[in-house]
Amino acid sequence: METSNPTFTTPFNIPVFSDLHFNPFFDPSLFSRLFNSPPEAWQGIFESSTAPAVQWGEDTDYPLLRLTLDAVSLNLGTSPVVFYTGDLLGHNFADQFKSLYSGPGNVDELMEEFANKTVSFLTEQIRAAARNLPVLFTMGNCDSYVGLGPTAEYLSANAAAYRSLLGPMSPGSSIHCGNFDSTFKAGGYYAVDFPEMNLVIISLNTIAFSTDADKTTAQVVKNELLWFKDQSMAARAAGKRIWLLMHVPPGVVLSDTAGKINANGLISANDVSMMWKDANTNPPIDTQSAFLEIISHMASYIDLTLAGHTHMDEYRTMFISNSLLITPGITPYFSNNPAFKILNFNSPNGIWPTNYDALNCDLAAVGDARKFKPSYTFWKTYVKPSPEEAIDRSLRELTPELKTDASRQQSYRENYYSGHNPPPPTNNADPVPITDQNWPVFWSGIENLDREEFVEAANDYPR
Repeated sequence: METSNPTFTTPFNIPVFSDLHFNPFFDPSLFSRLFNSPPEAWQGIFESSTAPAVQWGEDTDYPLLRLTLDAVSLNLGTSPVVFYTGDLLGHNFADQFKSLYSGPGNVDELMEEFANKTVSFLTEQIRAAARNLPVLFTMGNCDSYVGLGPTAEYLSANAAAYRSLLGPMSPGSSIHCGNFDSTFKAGGYYAVDFPEMNLVIISLNTIAFSTDADKTTAQVVKNELLWFKDQSMAARAAGKRIWLLMHVPPGVVLSDTAGKINANGLISANDVSMMWKDANTNPPIDTQSAFLEIISHMASYIDLTLAGHTHMDEYRTMFISNSLLITPGITPYFSNNPAFKILNFNSPNGIWPTNYDALNCDLAAVGDARKFKPSYTFWKTYVKPSPEEAIDRSLRELTPELKTDASRQQSYRENYYSGHNPPPPTNNADPVPITDQNWPVFWSGIENLDREEFVEAANDYPR
């Protein structure tokens, strides 16, 4: 399929979805047929399923995948591109495969082959839903054979499938992705240049910086940070605008940390879980500080920063002119409703989002009533209309209002889990519902990425 030349003439919209976590094992009775069939035949096999519909606490099944991609396709409008911020594969993929497979051969190798087939199936499904638009993506922690981020073997085996999301990019195309194979296979990151728009989109593999990346070598981290600095400096020197994609955002793991407050609602520094870790070098590299140092020199050139991973509808601020929008997850694995966003670009003076519409799928609905519907619009829910103000600044202005404005705070808390708050946790892995007592943790995490600053802000919150 030929990819068209994207048109960024305002106004336009861009759908952004994340964390599919597709579970091809949702109907175990299909496993043998899937195992013995090419991915091109999987859609027909899935459509024969009579398994119960997915519920909260489970990963995405085929009907939810279909609902999601149909909704994204329906909302393409004049979109120049589509964004996907990571995690194609479901949780515990390897264990689920091994629980169903009992035949001959090396089970680990067969699991990897099945994972590759799943990636091929999903990328083709997304490619078809996006029609002729480029799909800009980033790697997730479950995009892996081991569930800890993509290894070099995984990246090499699946590079062609992921590359297909970007489209052919023929010589006549107005977008270019030089050196994709080398950077993607080396570390799961890449950059796409849009010369006609004076824009570069940088996709980072922040799994390499995260606590999930136990098997990531220090050299991979160093190489990616150096590459990111070079790409960013080159864009700045050329006067190009930057859009930045990642999966794991910087800052605090809010739900986990909120579950560790004491009886007075206070948190200690030792109980704060961080998204990223230090690289095991000599001396150690503080990946979050290194990342923030790089973008501090070009924050005014960055018009959009997107992440996923938390599965929740939230945001974080890094600098006065740069906020990070976190896309809610499609999978209802953490008791959230499936949801995604449509970014609105209305400013005639630049290519930055000024608003967004949120859509969610209420899993309490059954039959034809289970579908994605408009949930809320950012401007109408949180701030006064200003058609040309970048959403970065609007989000920055919203943060103190979430502390003082009861109605805005209530909206944020209701939207955080996309309309379905989780039940009280039964173990440390369960999500934590937002309460009056732990709200200071969720609020402080918006703009306090540093551990000590986060603790200070959370504990100083009026109670």
